[in-house]
Parts: sequence; C-alpha cells; structure tokens
Amino acid sequence: MADRILDEASRMLEPPPPWLAEYGGTPEAIDRFQSYVSNLTVAHVYDAWKESGTEPVPFSYWRWHSVAAPGHKQDSRDWLELHRSLRDFMERGGILVLIGPTRSGKTCFLERMAPLRIIDNSRSGSRRDAPIPPGDVPPGLFAIDETHAHDRRDVARVAADMRAENRGFAIVFQRPESFRDYEIGAHLALQGVQFLELVDHTLR
Repeated sequence: MADRILDEASRMLEPPPPWLAEYGGTPEAIDRFQSYVSNLTVAHVYDAWKESGTEPVPFSYWRWHSVAAPGHKQDSRDWLELHRSLRDFMERGGILVLIGPTRSGKTCFLERMAPLRIIDNSRSGSRRDAPIPPGDVPPGLFAIDETHAHDRRDVARVAADMRAENRGFAIVFQRPESFRDYEIGAHLALQGVQFLELVDHTLR
C-alpha cells in the first residue's frame, strides 16, 4: 500500500507527458492546463487511452477563453453574442465550464443564457455533497451552479449520461484549482469543453 502511494506521489511530480506539449502548445498553455488538471489525472487518462487506442486524444477538444468579469453588466451586443454562441456550443453536446470569483457574474451569466435551467441543490443547506438525483436533471440545456458543493459522483454520473445522449450542460467553479481538486476533469477528457474564465482584474 505504501509503495503504491509513493509511486502515485512521484508521478504527480513528473513533467506532463510529451504529447501534452503537442496539443497544449506554448509553455504558458501547458501551465494553464496544469492548473485545471493534475499530472496524476493526466497520467491515468493517458494510460487508459493508450490501452484503448481510440480517438480523440484526451483533452484535445478543450479550449479556453478569458474575459473581464462583467458582474451584472451583460446586456451589450458582445455579451449577447457570447451567450448565443455558448448556447449553440452546448446544444451540439459541448460542456461549458464557467470559472470566476464571487460576484464576478457567473450566476447572472447563466440566467442570461435562457432557455437554460439552473440546478443548485447546495442552496438547501451547507453540505459539500449536495445530491443531484436523476429526476433533478431537466430536459434541454442546464447548468449545475456551485458545482463544487455537489456530490462529485452525481456530477460524474450526469456527465456520463449527457455524453451518451450527446447533450451539453454547464458547470461552475470559482477557481481553476477548484475544478482540478474536484477531480471531474478525467470524466470530461474525451469531450468538447469550453472554459470561460471571468477574470477579476482587481484581484491581481
């Protein structure tokens, strides 16, 4: 048991596998990627992919876009166009990962993307593992707000179900590291994922 833990710990300290440079591009892009997915997760996904020999290459359909955090000011033509393009992306089966600190406008963003239903069972209590029963997943587009407060097994199940149905949805985190520590990235490795970072420049 101790040997396995030490082996896994050493893998976490290894550089990313060579293929990641090919698909991640610049060193800055690789640094950004590693803030979202641990090396251990990459190694596990990559090992499974090598055994299966299937396409696509893991994480090759992940994309990032950053904008200044808008708060509630999302009525301009540019914001309406962004809402529309992301709705189209999810309607084609894509997954939106919305990243932004408190008061950056994440929930407002989701509300402006109507028709899109918002699941937020975390508001019923302070539990960090709020459930998402299958009956709570609505038809059409939906988002799981405060995703980190929901049971990760439920979110992984939702991701698997939606992939089988080619349905897109959105999940929400405050920081890239919150997404990484939630360990959901492995479940999305073979899917089209658009990360939208709402950057609060006052925090820099």
